[in-house]
Amino acid sequence: ILIAMLLYRIPAVMCCVMAAAHELIGGPVVAESLAKGTLFASNMWDDMTWSPGEVAFVLNTCFHTCGAMVAITGWVFWQAAAATGPASHALAKIAIALSATTFVCAVALGVTSPETHGTFAWTTPPIYAWSLITGMGLVGLTTDNRGAKKE
Repeated sequence: ILIAMLLYRIPAVMCCVMAAAHELIGGPVVAESLAKGTLFASNMWDDMTWSPGEVAFVLNTCFHTCGAMVAITGWVFWQAAAATGPASHALAKIAIALSATTFVCAVALGVTSPETHGTFAWTTPPIYAWSLITGMGLVGLTTDNRGAKKE
């Protein structure tokens, strides 16, 4: 019982630390990079092409959305540890789905774009942190028998 709770609480704390680092350390770096206006805006869609400022806005929005998602994932893992039975399992599945999605996207970018994203995919935290968080969540889910009927 305690192990399952720890396998939800440890990822919860990791997510909260990562969300804070993402926003407090990464935020200024991303904002400064976006402010330099060196983003490429394709003319693929002719009149529907976004300006570099619009691209910067969307990327900045996505960056902060990811930070919020990480904090929410941590909260869901924490709630999974506090709940029992079907509620705990449902919450754990939601948190695992969120963390696995981030892991899968990071790996997919690294594998499908080796010349661009691939050079950074393996040297930055997302793949490693999210594989660990997802793995702990999965092990917690498979070993969590809190609230199971005792015969």
